[in-house]
Amino acid sequence: MAKEIFTAPWYPWYVRDVLTSERVELLSLAEEGGYRRALDRAWMIGSIPANPKDCATVIGNGCTPKIAEKVLTMFVEMPGRPDRRINEKLEKVREEQRKKYKKRSKAGKENAIKGWKQRTSANGNGIPTARHTDSDTEVDKKKEEVRVTPQAASTPKRGSRIPDTFLLTSEMREWASIKKPDVDLTLETEKFCNYWRSATGRNATKMDWILTWKNWILNARTNGSNTNNTYGRKQTDPDRLAESIAFYDNYPA
Repeated sequence: MAKEIFTAPWYPWYVRDVLTSERVELLSLAEEGGYRRALDRAWMIGSIPANPKDCATVIGNGCTPKIAEKVLTMFVEMPGRPDRRINEKLEKVREEQRKKYKKRSKAGKENAIKGWKQRTSANGNGIPTARHTDSDTEVDKKKEEVRVTPQAASTPKRGSRIPDTFLLTSEMREWASIKKPDVDLTLETEKFCNYWRSATGRNATKMDWILTWKNWILNARTNGSNTNNTYGRKQTDPDRLAESIAFYDNYPA
């Protein structure tokens, strides 16, 4: 099996060595250009043909066998392949890059294995755990600071008026069926909404409208009673008057 050629997408071009080389100075401009292209070809495929005609074809770009013959003087015979030529300097560079690549690859694998062992050693079951970085620690600290800030703890929450859409959920119906099974849930909820939508002042805002509704249902009279619920207190004449006014205000013209 042929040996795999290590080919990086680039190789160094030593300008000082080229400009101070007597062998390069003896080349014409066309021959020097062919030499450069021959180096590129040798780097990519590992070698170039020893036959000038075939070498000219590989170099391409109008290279002639005569130019290729002069270019081949810059190369040496490939070990075990008299029909192929290599550049000694180029092969040294290739070997250096191969060693560096293997070294980096080995170090990368070792670091990956080391990191995996560190992440799995905490739980002991071989399952990788989430990696905790310094940035994660900083985020956790900021979250903790927000939680314990006195200003945030002392700031009271604000209530709101009853939502425009207040619907009975399945959880609310289930709760009412256990706590007050004899209450007309639909009617009481309608009365609850009408009462609080017509209410004014500070008392018309609540922190939790679901909890307020539950208190209303708990204080509601059972079916068969004609006494209206006024949120846990006895209804007075002003209450009845307020309900009548609210009813006619909302009655369609």
